[in-house]
Order: sequence, then C-alpha cells, then structure tokens
Amino acid sequence: MTYYKTEAILLRRHNLGEADRILTLLSPELGKVRVVAKGVRKGRSKLAGHLEPFVVTQLHIAKGRNLDIVTSAQGTRYYKLASAELEQLGLAHLLLEICDKVLTEQQPQPDAYSLVCEALDALESGVAPGLVRHYFFVRLLDYLGHRPEITDELHNAEYYLLLQSGRLTTARPLEESVVLPLNVVKLWRLIYGNSLHQIARIATASDLAQTAQPSVERFYDYQFGVRFYSEKMLH
Repeated sequence: MTYYKTEAILLRRHNLGEADRILTLLSPELGKVRVVAKGVRKGRSKLAGHLEPFVVTQLHIAKGRNLDIVTSAQGTRYYKLASAELEQLGLAHLLLEICDKVLTEQQPQPDAYSLVCEALDALESGVAPGLVRHYFFVRLLDYLGHRPEITDELHNAEYYLLLQSGRLTTARPLEESVVLPLNVVKLWRLIYGNSLHQIARIATASDLAQTAQPSVERFYDYQFGVRFYSEKMLH
C-alpha cells in the first residue's frame, strides 16, 4: 500500500456509515482533496480532535481504491474560534466554504492555503471581520486569475469593474459592471501588495472594505454562480 503525508485544514465533512467520515481537505501541495477517516466518530478514536474545523493537521494517508484513507493525524495549530463571537465564527465557516466551492480538486493550492491560515489568524487576533472578509475575497480572486489591472496613476473619482473580463475602466461600459470609488481601487492595490495585518493598520481600511464588499461579491456571483450557506450565520 502506498502512503503519503501532508499538512491540511478541513473544509467540509459528512458522516459515512456508523463511524466514518468523508473529509474535504485543503492542502498546500495537493490542493482540495477528499479522503475518508475510518472510525473517527467512535469515542476512543485517535483521529478525533485532530480532524475538526479550524485545526491545521499533519496527516498520514494511505492510497485507497475509491478514496484515500487517513491513517494518522496530529493537530499542530488550533485556531480558537469555536467560542468566538457569532460574526467571527460565521465568517470563518464562510471562508472555508468559499474554498470548497470555487477551488479545483487535486491541484496544488499553496497560495489559497496560506490565505486561509492568514485569515483565520487575523480573526483570532481580533482584526475586524468585515476587513478580513474583503481581504480574503479580493486575494482569492487574484489566486484564481481574476486580478484586475490597476495602473500606478489613479486620478478618476470612480472606476468600472467589468464582470465578464475583470478589467477596470474609467469609461462607462456597455457591458455589465460594478462601480468602484477611487479609494476602493487604492485599497485593492494595497491588498495585493501587503499582508492582512498590515492592511488592518490603515485607519480607513475597515470602512472601505464594508463599502466595497457588495461589489466583489457580485463579481463572485457572476464568475462562479455560487451561494454560500454560511452567510446565514452572519445575520
């Protein structure tokens, strides 16, 4: 039997039979993968506690006929979000759900994996959830190949983000688009070049993120056609 090991974080899980679970994981080297954890729901399972939401886990996995099988798991980073405020907890679930719905299976995703960990770390440390949400949405679009070209010189009061191509333009377009104020475009340029904790030091960043979030979510809806169930936890 062939074995391999990887670090991963849980995106989604559902029960299988009386004691097993099918897990959807995000790994930097493997990307999004599905595996089975046999017996994990038994009271004495050694896997229990290491395969929970918001836990970074080192896994040993055996190649299986249909699904690969988790043979051992050791949590190395436990994000303290289970007892967090409802808005933080709901957003943490939403970030994982987004990755589950928009990432392609079995393709390396080191940037997306690092982004998830960065966002969970920021939520745990008290960064405003609205800013975490916007930063995550914008950066994930970048990793998925939907980064708009932003010039160094920004003079216009507002810009148009074309939903089909992702281009930014100053001329009112005929095709479907969303309007972005100048300060939001400047915020996006900063997001592409700085960490979340650096962006959080900007006094106006959180308010700008709240203003711009409906536009970026409309872009997600247009490009991917997905709806997120974790949204219900945020209201």
